[in-house]
Amino acid sequence: MPSSTAKAYITPKGYIELEFIEEDVILGVTDVKTGWELAKKLDPLKKHAVYLITAKWSLLDKEARAFVIKEIHSWPFVAILVHNLGQKLMGNFAVNLSGKSKSIKIFENEKLALSWLAEKQKSL
Repeated sequence: MPSSTAKAYITPKGYIELEFIEEDVILGVTDVKTGWELAKKLDPLKKHAVYLITAKWSLLDKEARAFVIKEIHSWPFVAILVHNLGQKLMGNFAVNLSGKSKSIKIFENEKLALSWLAEKQKSL
């Protein structure tokens, strides 16, 4: 299912890269569900780690935040790359609410995110 909101694929390193691509918008629950459905089509059992790349200058509305908090809780590891302070604050809030701070982490640096994810994948 092609989407203008998100794209997802399993990388050669074995994790799912889920990228939200619609920049400078407030994403609603339909938008985030579309992205996560792409990931679930790749891995219906949710056994892979996920590298989540947020869209630049985009935030989530209240309903979308609730959905994402629930969704990231159901995957083994999630590295989230953020692009601005608003995303970082929202991401840290979501991680704290999920209660999975050891398996979900927010990053502003792609290299650090991928390094953390590679380390976590060794336990899968």
